[in-house]
Amino acid sequence: MTTSTEGCTLTLWWLQVVPTSVAAVCVALVLFLLSPGCAAFPFTLRIERSKVKTLKDSEKPQDFLSKKFEEKKLKEVVSSATKALVLGMGGGCDVFSAYALAKFVAGDPSEVDEAWPTGSILYGNCISERGELPGHPVLVKGALYAVPAGPARPLVRGEETYGTTLLEQSAPRGAGGSPLLFELKGCRGLREGDAAGAAAMTRENRRRVHAALDHLGVDFVLAADTGGDSLTGGKDWAVSKVTGRDQQVLSALVEYRKVRPHFRFIHVVLGPGCDAETSEDEMRRQVAADEVDADLPWCAGRRYLGAFSMEAAIAEMVPLVATLAPNRTPGIMWRALADTENCRLPRAPVAEGENGGHDDGEDRVVLERHGNQALVPRRWLYHGLVFDYAEPELFL
Repeated sequence: MTTSTEGCTLTLWWLQVVPTSVAAVCVALVLFLLSPGCAAFPFTLRIERSKVKTLKDSEKPQDFLSKKFEEKKLKEVVSSATKALVLGMGGGCDVFSAYALAKFVAGDPSEVDEAWPTGSILYGNCISERGELPGHPVLVKGALYAVPAGPARPLVRGEETYGTTLLEQSAPRGAGGSPLLFELKGCRGLREGDAAGAAAMTRENRRRVHAALDHLGVDFVLAADTGGDSLTGGKDWAVSKVTGRDQQVLSALVEYRKVRPHFRFIHVVLGPGCDAETSEDEMRRQVAADEVDADLPWCAGRRYLGAFSMEAAIAEMVPLVATLAPNRTPGIMWRALADTENCRLPRAPVAEGENGGHDDGEDRVVLERHGNQALVPRRWLYHGLVFDYAEPELFL
């Protein structure tokens, strides 16, 4: 609503909630300004909604880090297992997350280290189907392998690690031949949208993971995903988001729980957003979701339990990844945590309309990986999120 004459412009910001007395004054002022006796006043009156408004509590982005999860609960559950496995779900640098998390939850660190090879906490990583793995002991053909015997092989700066087991070979040796390698069938030969092919792939990977777990005799798995595409589907898939390795592992664990009543698992997302595969809004939506995507039925019953600080786990990872590119996920988490002049992530612009469209004072950083770019709250990157799946008895 506007009244125009030559001169300056007066803007009244429309308030979402206005006390009665203030509202009455505003109405009287508007009526006066629109009256014939006001024609001599040299201004334009414009009433509009503020471009930057104060959000109601219900409209504010969910701060899921405010829900704290006590680490001791996780340690208690792991210690109560006969044999536990910390499993990197997505492959690659998830092996370092699995090792660090295994050390983190162990009541006695020797339960993870080579010094106690019969320890009750194993750790491993999921890898894509390789055909042959020369020098790797076969535990379950086509499903489970160990790294070559002998001490860890240090990484060489600049060497290509994708499509190899060099990352796993560089990790510290641990209990039961750790790190163990879970080999999953990939989507080679499938076309985008091939639902039947994706379903067959899912069935085969369930079979492989179940065979590996049966062989190991574990009754508890701590499934670790670095970044969070196990929640959202991410972008790193070729056929559909159900064919992503994290989703395939999650599906297998949910189904294993149904056929092995003694089995339990907990799902942990480390450094949500650090893989640059999920937008901030989508991550918030998935963490808070009461309902999951219809494409991911195995996620039904997912419950968010809270967040914990990963500072100790990140400290375990840093020496292991010093020669890797800084945009690998452990390096991103470390730079977010350190945040020093010589070790920090680029900040997001804060001009109006930028900073993710939020005016909440959040410190956001810009991540670029494999052609993806994401704007992520820095503090997310050094926290872990804990989920269970219809397992309320674990954390009474």
